[in-house]
Amino acid sequence: MPKRRHHFVPRFYLAAFQSAPRRVNVLSVDATREIRDASLRHQCHKRKLYGNTDTIEDALAVVEGRAARVLARIQSTETLPPVGSEDDEALRALVAFQLLRTVTVAARMNTAMDKMTKQAHSHDERFSKDELESVHFGLDDPVLLAIANVPNTLVATADLKSHLTTSAEGVFITSDNPAFKYNQYCEGIDYQGITGSLAKGLQIFFPLTPKLCFVLYDGAIYSVPRSDRRIRRTVASPFDVAYINTMQLLSADHNVYFSDWERRRELQDLRAHVRHHRMDDPTVVVEYGHDTDPNRSLLHTFERTPNLKLSLSFMKVRWRARSVSLHDRAHGYRKEVPMSPIPEPPEAYRGPATFSRFLGRR
Repeated sequence: MPKRRHHFVPRFYLAAFQSAPRRVNVLSVDATREIRDASLRHQCHKRKLYGNTDTIEDALAVVEGRAARVLARIQSTETLPPVGSEDDEALRALVAFQLLRTVTVAARMNTAMDKMTKQAHSHDERFSKDELESVHFGLDDPVLLAIANVPNTLVATADLKSHLTTSAEGVFITSDNPAFKYNQYCEGIDYQGITGSLAKGLQIFFPLTPKLCFVLYDGAIYSVPRSDRRIRRTVASPFDVAYINTMQLLSADHNVYFSDWERRRELQDLRAHVRHHRMDDPTVVVEYGHDTDPNRSLLHTFERTPNLKLSLSFMKVRWRARSVSLHDRAHGYRKEVPMSPIPEPPEAYRGPATFSRFLGRR
């Protein structure tokens, strides 16, 4: 019989933050709801999230089984696996899947599709504005399309350096959307996306336990000056912990999870402090018209990133990178990656195109 519940955050992962056996403390990010010792099995799942079969859920169980063993070793040794090892690959695969399998990602994919479709037809006189806005465009199972990008994500992020930061007091939290992408190098850029898998300055923060947070970062942009090069580990300051917990409060769809009930007042204060950074809809679609051809336009979609003014004690922007102007930082990619062949266009190639006429934004 097919499973009714498809989990989008593994139960073994949430168990690392448990408050009691098979229990975890819950704090709502958009309300005042708090639950002490909530059931772990009832967290982070959705009915038939991966479709009407268990094929994806069963495949994810294989990935999670490998990752669970790796996380257990990291938790016991507080040391990352060697770069390029099977354990390192399993950990990176867990992060890649976690970036793409949540209900948050699925909802944003459908939002982007809806906005792009409506913007593309907004100039069509056959449709009134009310008609377009009365329908919603999207996929029944958008998370399946997102998960299909896992191989590309793994290839694109393979060059990111890995690091482990530790909290002596064990106060890291997690959420129902725990893999958080950021870009300290491109803070302040709001006219395009800055957290794509190939973006210069990309950072990914993924809490592993209340004491440990895994970080992937662009080594050409950032340095970790206090790190032991062999074990790639540093101790997080209280300010570092607050920043990383802030990321979870911002990325969460509904809830954050934590182990120590006595810390809830601190989390409530942090939630109130960062609430203005939470975006109900970070998805942006902008349309630009061709300079001379009225029948051609370009749709640009991206997600806005909150500006946290990030300042971590263990990670600094390299001095050579700081000399680049903000406008130039988001230009180009971190590296070249093999791309699938582009199919032939349905019409004759008309040469390079320039789209500079602003036509609309959603």
